Amino acid sequence: YTECIPIVINMIQNFPERMVEKTLVALGVNLATNSRNAEAMATAEALNGLLSRLFQTKDPLLAKMLRNLSQHDGPVKMRFAEYVSDLAALTRKTENPDLLVELLGLLANMTMTDIPFSQILVDYDMVAFLHKHLAQGASEDDIILEVVIFIGTCVLDPKCAPIFADNHLVQVLYDLMADKQEDDEIVLQITYTFFRCLQHQQTRDVLLNHTQVVSYFVDLLYDKNEEIRKMADQTLDVVMEFDPEWARQIRLRKFQIYNAEWLQAVEREEQGLDAEEVMARRAGGQLIIDDMQEGMFDRASPHLKLTSDDIHDEFDDDEIEDD
Repeated sequence: YTECIPIVINMIQNFPERMVEKTLVALGVNLATNSRNAEAMATAEALNGLLSRLFQTKDPLLAKMLRNLSQHDGPVKMRFAEYVSDLAALTRKTENPDLLVELLGLLANMTMTDIPFSQILVDYDMVAFLHKHLAQGASEDDIILEVVIFIGTCVLDPKCAPIFADNHLVQVLYDLMADKQEDDEIVLQITYTFFRCLQHQQTRDVLLNHTQVVSYFVDLLYDKNEEIRKMADQTLDVVMEFDPEWARQIRLRKFQIYNAEWLQAVEREEQGLDAEEVMARRAGGQLIIDDMQEGMFDRASPHLKLTSDDIHDEFDDDEIEDD
């Protein structure tokens, strides 16, 4: 660390033209990705000056630098808290898509639990704004992605859950998930947003009782993208925690997925047996499975405890029943 960083910040704050020169602000953008640099760049005084300039100039590259600064947990991120309302107001007003992407990304980084996003949604009519940008064909994918992430951040405020449930935003996200099923990043972020929505009764009720999202998450367990598979798995665990009716079906399907080779081997062995031998084998044998009554399922463990009849009866149906 040298005096370079204060010099760069001072040059950006006091740049004589409306838009900061691209090479200079690009240096700031890159410096801001490092947490130690961020602490030096975002002192209370410097941050106030940078944000004041942003509100006056609406410079997208300056917003990108501030967004990078806001990603660092701890004191740097906390210093942004007092400016969240002003950032939301600018987000609501801007017609510049480049600026909008950066502002949404900055707001989405505000993952501190004490940000009153529910009040911000009301004060700045953000629900209508979100609907506008999630409408089919209304916005480019980079904006849609940031909107989805922002919604996921808002749900950290429990008071946002009834707002999103009552204004059909959960259903809109579900429809978007199907529409953008080839876009891995959007699917991943919607899944993560639903993971958070499932923590709250109002949004959980919409997802479990008014969409087919559980079956969709089960399908995502087969996805080629490892991160999507992991996120879908974690989200299904939350469903199991809150909904006993879904829990058994999810456990069975997870068993089927993670033990597919073993099940195929059992089926091949039984193909050479007559009906009486198969019945005797199923009646006399114990499959190694965890007790389904305990309510826990560990995909990594080979020690399972379920009868042969249960497995063959339950796995004959390839589809999970939906409500």
